[in-house]
Amino acid sequence: MDRVEAKHWRAARGRRLNVVLVLGLAFALSGCKGELYSRLSEKEANLMIALLLHNGIAADRLQAKDGSNTVRVEQERFADSVTLLNASGLPRAKFEDMGSVFSSNGLVSSPTEERAKLIHALNQELARTIMEIDGVISARVHVVLPKNDPLRRDQVPSAASVFIKHDARAEVTMLLPQIKTLIANSVEGLTYDKVAVVFVRGSSEPVELSPSTSIETTASVLSHDGSALRGSPLILGASAAAGVGLLGSIGVFQLWRRARAGRAQRKVPLRRDGGTRVRDPLRVVS
Repeated sequence: MDRVEAKHWRAARGRRLNVVLVLGLAFALSGCKGELYSRLSEKEANLMIALLLHNGIAADRLQAKDGSNTVRVEQERFADSVTLLNASGLPRAKFEDMGSVFSSNGLVSSPTEERAKLIHALNQELARTIMEIDGVISARVHVVLPKNDPLRRDQVPSAASVFIKHDARAEVTMLLPQIKTLIANSVEGLTYDKVAVVFVRGSSEPVELSPSTSIETTASVLSHDGSALRGSPLILGASAAAGVGLLGSIGVFQLWRRARAGRAQRKVPLRRDGGTRVRDPLRVVS
């Protein structure tokens, strides 16, 4: 009876040890990742991950319950990731539309406040439109709507200033006439010659990343509970190889433990009980 209990105890201990080994290996393979940017749309998160993978930085996307996404990278590549994304104008600036600016909050706005909201909404809408041009990293629009007195003879015309930072490889300056026409036709009382556009070329030097021992070219998408939604063949293959290696290690350990238990059992001394030699299961000689 004692031998059976000892056997069951050793089996339970072996199962607990196997669980510890599995969890330890899973933790080691998962690495230590930190959040890079959160509350992103799926499109923007995919653009950021594609850029990071193209430059050899492993990244994944964690999807929350509300549909927003979080991009994560390894802690040692965090600085490189921020530098690379910032040079490419990612993540994009958030712009407000007319509906959100003039959303009713239950309070009556003064004429001055309504005018300020109108100018802000125009600036946001025009900047968001310019951001749709390929090669534009960031854009700002400043519209000036003078408060003219209708009884005055000399009226102050409207004006607008546009700031555009673009990729050094993109010829955005070729679109100057189209941009000025777009701004002039979007604001009441604004003429073509009253639109000033400033172009700033981004850095033409490639972003220098810190040396890395291995180049990762895979990504994964995780749900809010951490389960994988999609995976690349490389990730699946690596996981399968790790699983096979883990099972092999566990098998070798089990064989070694059984062999050790067998050697210990053969060393159990014999005691006499009524003239019969029997093994004492409770005494083990090392």
